[in-house]
Amino acid sequence: MSFRPRATAGLPVLEPGGDRPYDAVFVTPERLDDWLEDVPEGTHRYLVGTGPGSLTDVPVGWLDWSAEVLRHPATPPDHRAVRAADPATPDGTSYGEWGALAHEVAAQLGLRAGDRLLVDAGEHEQPLKWLLAPLSVGASVVIYSNVATERLAAERATHVL
Repeated sequence: MSFRPRATAGLPVLEPGGDRPYDAVFVTPERLDDWLEDVPEGTHRYLVGTGPGSLTDVPVGWLDWSAEVLRHPATPPDHRAVRAADPATPDGTSYGEWGALAHEVAAQLGLRAGDRLLVDAGEHEQPLKWLLAPLSVGASVVIYSNVATERLAAERATHVL
């Protein structure tokens, strides 16, 4: 999702690019009524600042952020170790197979540990090539979109995708 800045009451606000809503929208109770027409659409909409046991009514279509957070434990549950043979994706491709493929793509791109891959996010959709491959060999990734040419030189990239 791309974002473009706009100003509201002197404060910068990010708006989603295109016709897609925000992934999440957070609004305090005192601002909800004031901003009803200005609150952007969001896939997940949360009312914040209510606190546990609040008397604030949560409007239909919104979730109480405090209540949602309390549903999750303070410490994450123990997780089992991931094995190379375990399926990583719904099609059954294992973590080991994805790792081997990522190493192969890194070799094709000539990536090695310490390299710095510069990626135009608007041009490359496949994370295997621009994320998994470099990370699998210890290279770093710089993701950009619509960045001025002089800024790209400052990134000290060893490879460009």
